[in-house]
Amino acid sequence: RIAQWTYRCRKCGVSLFHDLDVLPHQKGGQRQAGYGDWRSDAVAAAAAGDDICTSMFVQPMKWMGDISAQTGRLICGNGLCKQKLGGFSWHGL
Repeated sequence: RIAQWTYRCRKCGVSLFHDLDVLPHQKGGQRQAGYGDWRSDAVAAAAAGDDICTSMFVQPMKWMGDISAQTGRLICGNGLCKQKLGGFSWHGL
């Protein structure tokens, strides 16, 4: 498969992950995201008036640093940037 989009840091533009790295997940028994269709699923849910999931799930990657704690912040992997990208939580897994 060929990646169709790349998630990049807004501040420095470093490439973080591709659509192929996004894992499918469930919300209320319905598939929410996965393998290149995350955006189209979100658009379809919004058009139908459904609540959409705003989370993306990816496997741990080297740029994420130490993610052994239960919760934490995700920062850009570019050592000169360090922009906050979001957070992680292992609760409920």
